[in-house]
Amino acid sequence: MTEQLIFNFPFKRSYLSQDFYVSENNIQAYKLIESWPNWPGKWLNIFGTTGSGKTHLSKILEKKIKKTKLIEAIDVSDKIILELENFDCLIIENYKNN
Repeated sequence: MTEQLIFNFPFKRSYLSQDFYVSENNIQAYKLIESWPNWPGKWLNIFGTTGSGKTHLSKILEKKIKKTKLIEAIDVSDKIILELENFDCLIIENYKNN
């Protein structure tokens, strides 16, 4: 056989807390997510480079809070702002402050 075999393994992202790799670079953000609802304030901004775990942390938080809305930054609208009172948590993914 001279052809290379290609295996197509199914890959499912579960974003479980136990699957998050805690490192020196993200331990503070992870501890803050894990400490909810005992936060010192009401707002949280997690930022970092692509692949640093921001989405994984957001998904962990989303699972912890019952009434959560997770949206892409591009989808933020007046309608979402008006619906804020219906949520305990609003998570905005891929916000770029340019």
